[in-house]
Amino acid sequence: MTPVAADLVVPPAVREEGEAPDFESLMKAIRSDVQPDAWTEGGECSITPFLRNLSLVISATQGVHAEVGKLLAKLREDRGRIDPR
Repeated sequence: MTPVAADLVVPPAVREEGEAPDFESLMKAIRSDVQPDAWTEGGECSITPFLRNLSLVISATQGVHAEVGKLLAKLREDRGRIDPR
């Protein structure tokens, strides 16, 4: 699974200023909220930022992928409440 995360790693106001994307905060949220034990060293899941298209490359079970998708949707929904576009 390779979810596009541009809107979550680079807020719209920052894109214009050229600031680097913040993948680490998003990856930290995923690792802490979605089956935390699966992301430990030697665990069954991995997550890597892909700068070319501002996405995340995630290697995980289908269940973990589904949970990540739900988390990303929730983060987008919460962000819309805080910062409507």
